[in-house]
Amino acid sequence: MTRPILLAAVILCLSGCHQAPGQQPAEPVQNEQPQRSSVAVAIKTRSEPAPMVLDDLIIFEDGRNCIAAPITARLLDSLLVVTPDKSMRLGKVLAPDKFGTALGKPSLDIRENDFYEATLPLTGTWHGLKLVNVAKSGTPEGDYGFWSYRFDEPLEKVRIVLNQMGFALDEKGQQPAEGGEDYSPASLFRVEGLTALDCQ
Repeated sequence: MTRPILLAAVILCLSGCHQAPGQQPAEPVQNEQPQRSSVAVAIKTRSEPAPMVLDDLIIFEDGRNCIAAPITARLLDSLLVVTPDKSMRLGKVLAPDKFGTALGKPSLDIRENDFYEATLPLTGTWHGLKLVNVAKSGTPEGDYGFWSYRFDEPLEKVRIVLNQMGFALDEKGQQPAEGGEDYSPASLFRVEGLTALDCQ
């Protein structure tokens, strides 16, 4: 056998000697994609519960005069009560049981001139708006006070929804005084990053 033929035979043997007859060449190994853990998949696919709708808890019978329905008045009035010694304290929150998961822990704030405010955190929506708390404020003598509804929404967005309910708020969030009165039943304003509706 001549040298070139011998060399060719050696090369062929080296390239094919280790492969069984009829066996296909091995496919190159592809890098496998890392598998997601079952925990990560569960977290991604688990849907968050929808916020509770509070339309049946916060109801206005007369938006133009900011008059709340009995279920709402009962809730707000229960937040702050006058004690026999002419002070004020937190009361027992009165609301239907079905709204229990939306109600937070109320708090009491005492300000200047013996002015008290009880605030009840809420988790839910009201006519599509994110309602974060309601509050009742006043003095033990009952000279003045407010019911407040606070939204984590822009003022204009809240104003549009309220006006659809007959509140007649102007661009500044005020109701025009009528009948010789020097105050409006309702006002809308920004406070601490929230939009607040105050009803007298």
